[in-house]
Amino acid sequence: GLEHQFGEATSMRDFLNCALRQCEGVAAEAMEDVHRMQGLEEELAQEQERSMELQESCQQIQETADQNARAAMRKKELEELLAQSDTSLRSKADMVRILEASKRKLEDSNASMAVGVSERLAAIEKERESMQ
Repeated sequence: GLEHQFGEATSMRDFLNCALRQCEGVAAEAMEDVHRMQGLEEELAQEQERSMELQESCQQIQETADQNARAAMRKKELEELLAQSDTSLRSKADMVRILEASKRKLEDSNASMAVGVSERLAAIEKERESMQ
């Protein structure tokens, strides 16, 4: 009787020790899993942070691209205005040359008329003197 019960107790203790070791093994694996999960959560947080930084970078690049596109359009508008202004200046310069040429012709014409008038006055003056 007593040996039998002791034998059962020994086998029960062995069983419980074995179960305890298994529980300790499962608990150790669970702790490893928890550590792995914490590591993965940290990596995920870092990835999310990098993703946010990349999104900000992309947004800044897009804003710069938009500004460059607007600047290019404005440059084109200004170049067109400059071309129109150049054309206008050329036509005004042509008009000034034409007017200056006309002015010279008038001045030449006036000068020759003045010479003619002077000669005529001198001739009239001579005639008057000869009559007296």
